[in-house]
Amino acid sequence: MDSFLASALLEMNREPATSLDELREAFDRSMATNENLFGTQAFRKSLGEGDPNAYRTVINISLFEVCAVTFAKLPEVLDADSDGGRYVRTTLIDLIKDKNFEQAITYSTNSTRTVNARFEMMEAAFGDLMEVA
Repeated sequence: MDSFLASALLEMNREPATSLDELREAFDRSMATNENLFGTQAFRKSLGEGDPNAYRTVINISLFEVCAVTFAKLPEVLDADSDGGRYVRTTLIDLIKDKNFEQAITYSTNSTRTVNARFEMMEAAFGDLMEVA
């Protein structure tokens, strides 16, 4: 993981400022979508309870990672009251309840197989909404 992150940072340092600005905009859009749709339950496995007032578990970094990257590919910030927002919210809650996805965000979270598994499940769930990069 350390060598992967170091390699990614070296690659980012070679990118022009405009590419980095685009990455920042995509990240900001992702964070806004997560906040709009999930509020205080964003990036927490307690989101699977489906109750915004449920006890909040700690932030799950694997869930943060996969949500941040996946929702950065959405073409716009989604609102909780929109059809797209309701679809994303319901789909992610269902995904967190899925045994395989829950394992992929809980156990051996840095293994290549597990990282790939959670991203593949997210792409299968939300691929039709994401911009083609």
